[in-house]
Amino acid sequence: MQAMTREAERAEQPLCLVLIDIDHFKKFNDTHGHLVGDKVLKFVARELNACVKGRDLACRYGGEEFALLLPNTRLEGAYALMDGIRALLEVQSKVEPSLGENVEGVTVSAGIASYVRGEPTEKFV
Repeated sequence: MQAMTREAERAEQPLCLVLIDIDHFKKFNDTHGHLVGDKVLKFVARELNACVKGRDLACRYGGEEFALLLPNTRLEGAYALMDGIRALLEVQSKVEPSLGENVEGVTVSAGIASYVRGEPTEKFV
């Protein structure tokens, strides 16, 4: 993040951060067990990685939270990307077919921030 904020300042380019939380994740673990919960995490991670390109970075932020760092992306572009990801995840009917579990309703909530020149990374987050 520090490298990307420095680069955004140097190049005078936009940078967005998206924080993503899997909705009702505890319910997946309680209803289907931790193995399925792990599969939900992997499923979301795969989908996020498939949706980013170039220098965009998708990573796990902690627990059931993920982060996207989107260099050279304005707020509107970050919103459009996240809305597409949200819709894609919502229509998936199975997280891991090999488990024989039909895990429907994987939804996420997200917050999006645009980096302001000179702000500390803690404030950006």
